[in-house]
Amino acid sequence: MDDIFNKPLCELIDRRTFLKMGGAAGLSAMLAALAIKPSLAETIITDNSIKSDAIDYTPIGAVSPSTGAFTTLKADTDPVDEHGVGDRGFNDTRYLSDIVEDTTPQLGGNLDAQSNIIQGDVENNLNAMEFGSQVLGLMTDPRLLNVMCESPLSDMVTNGTFASDTGWTIGTGWTIAAGVAHHATGTGSTIYQQLGMIPGIAYRVQYTISNYVAGAFYISVDLGVNGPFRNANGTYTETTIPKTGANGVIFLTGNSTFVGDIDNVSVTPAYIDISGKLHDGQYMGTWTASDRLKQGKCWVLDPNGTDAYINLGDSDDFSFGDGSNDSPFTVFGLIEVVNGGVQRVISKWDDTTGSILAEWVVQFNADETLVLVLKDNSATVLCKRTTNTALSFGLHTYVITYSGLGGATAANGITIYIDGAEVASTTVNNASYVAMENLVVPVLIGTYENASGIISDFFLGDFGLTGIDAVEWSAADVWQLWQMVLAKYSENGVDLS
Repeated sequence: MDDIFNKPLCELIDRRTFLKMGGAAGLSAMLAALAIKPSLAETIITDNSIKSDAIDYTPIGAVSPSTGAFTTLKADTDPVDEHGVGDRGFNDTRYLSDIVEDTTPQLGGNLDAQSNIIQGDVENNLNAMEFGSQVLGLMTDPRLLNVMCESPLSDMVTNGTFASDTGWTIGTGWTIAAGVAHHATGTGSTIYQQLGMIPGIAYRVQYTISNYVAGAFYISVDLGVNGPFRNANGTYTETTIPKTGANGVIFLTGNSTFVGDIDNVSVTPAYIDISGKLHDGQYMGTWTASDRLKQGKCWVLDPNGTDAYINLGDSDDFSFGDGSNDSPFTVFGLIEVVNGGVQRVISKWDDTTGSILAEWVVQFNADETLVLVLKDNSATVLCKRTTNTALSFGLHTYVITYSGLGGATAANGITIYIDGAEVASTTVNNASYVAMENLVVPVLIGTYENASGIISDFFLGDFGLTGIDAVEWSAADVWQLWQMVLAKYSENGVDLS
């Protein structure tokens, strides 16, 4: 299905427009123009290659490792800039935090810019934000929304636990020994490693600071894409997107006063949730690389069909029953239907014999009919609704919504929509069904855990945006989503109607 997705999404804001945006007013205006909900505004995009008169973008970390030079942070004695904030004028990420704080009242939320900053190519990411913000506009109580696609790989760092110094280039003041990278006071410097990260692709960076004494530490990728300053012990998770032209190098930087140990450094492509709930997923298994991912042309995932899936983990946000009553929810996504037997689209379901923990699952049966199954785990009974006819092979947008009816006729509260329209379907109810329960079981995209405790029934086609909303959608909501999908994916002449 690669040919369906090979047209770039429309440009949202050109560089001339962006150049005129400055400070809090500029960011607020941009978000307002995009109609971005407060939850999405927690994800902020920056690009040092686009300048604003309101920000001093003097770069740090923009030194190619081939020169032998090392990145240094500006010290606390740097002159106060025109904004009255010390070295923030030398670090656009830190200044961006100030902008976000200033715009919090306008955005209507308590934003934490330091914990969820995405940096990189503005055009590609604004397109993703535009599409995501449109879909978020339909959602009343979003629990999950992914519209971006990253080339999924395993951890890319060599010796991230610092068992040895293999793979690392070490700057003055750094030593690697006893399973940590230690920085001593006196010289602001880096250790770095070439990872081959792809520009425009989102990566999750995680690391641990221990034995902290003083100073500041931060992670960056080349061309000056810098993470927030850290000055305390802890394990930190950040998301970064290398810019066009970057060489895929990861830098670990301590300023001249930083004293502490760094350990457990990992860099993995990230499945980013933009719902505001921060349910970023973990890629599992082996994924099929695709040129369209590298080119930033679409937001569609391409599993290999044998062991690839996404683990979102367990959360109360994904449970819609308390053992006595069910509550409404809607699950939707863009999927490619292919022949291949039973395939799980998304599940909160562990069927391991003797320790079954099951809530709900969306799946294709062997005949390509689509079904939502609800389970009362204590009563060990199911209610479900299944489409009467098979879905045709190819790309479809599905929406399955549940009213939260519960009880012996719970499946009567399920409605299935395909490509914007309700389809005929059949219910199976059970008089013993009361409600789903809130169990400790992860949500898996593209698989489930079978009776033998083995991940199986992998989804074989491509899939794109995946969303969960804690309300029952109306037919009008579903139709609006379908129109958005048509607008994005029919631009190249492929008829999805």
